Amino acid sequence: MKKTIPILFTGALLLLMSSCVGDPYYEQLNSAPTIKLSSLTDTIKVSPAAFTNQVSEIVTCYDYNMNMRTLTLTSSDQANIQIFDDKEAALSKTQIGNNVETLNQKVVFKAQKEGDYSVKFDVNDAFATSATTELKIHAFINLLPVAVIKSCSLSASTLSLDFTGSYDADAKWGGALKSYLVYLDGEAIIEVISPKVNIILSETQLPHIATTLNVAVRDNDSALSPKVKPTIQ
Repeated sequence: MKKTIPILFTGALLLLMSSCVGDPYYEQLNSAPTIKLSSLTDTIKVSPAAFTNQVSEIVTCYDYNMNMRTLTLTSSDQANIQIFDDKEAALSKTQIGNNVETLNQKVVFKAQKEGDYSVKFDVNDAFATSATTELKIHAFINLLPVAVIKSCSLSASTLSLDFTGSYDADAKWGGALKSYLVYLDGEAIIEVISPKVNIILSETQLPHIATTLNVAVRDNDSALSPKVKPTIQ
């Protein structure tokens, strides 16, 4: 029984404190909430056509006294960066409520143009005690993919190309290759989703293959890489 008394007393004290806002005695017993982010620096890849949501953070707030009230989010440039929850609802303030010890709020950031931004998070308790942290964000427009040919061979009229060395320059932020293109005489003759391509050339295409063959790759933002001229082995 001795072990349970302090626990019951502590729980009762926390509940009592939450209902005694403004009382100087209970304010002296109050401790400030804490706040932290899952990451302190991050990057957003910005699509030229629309918002992207490449960055999300978990904002963790803790209050021993269980009297947190609000989590407020403010951006350095509200016109160009927006903050949403994981259900795509716009956020500026989260009402926490009573008797909450820990809050984990997922936040998604969307930027409309390139630039450097900061987002500030403030958690406040019932006694107006607060904690603050800040997230720095760099937003950039899509980086182009890079076409790399591992092998290129011609056997009779069959041209074989291996694109497996190709990559998207912004793969770290969600970029990925979508398709692989082969050009002859400046025209794309095939676009496929497999990095290994076999093409049966016509009699009119064969004589010009060595001088007019070029390749490229397309990323998931529909951007094309610079064309590359492979060497036929």
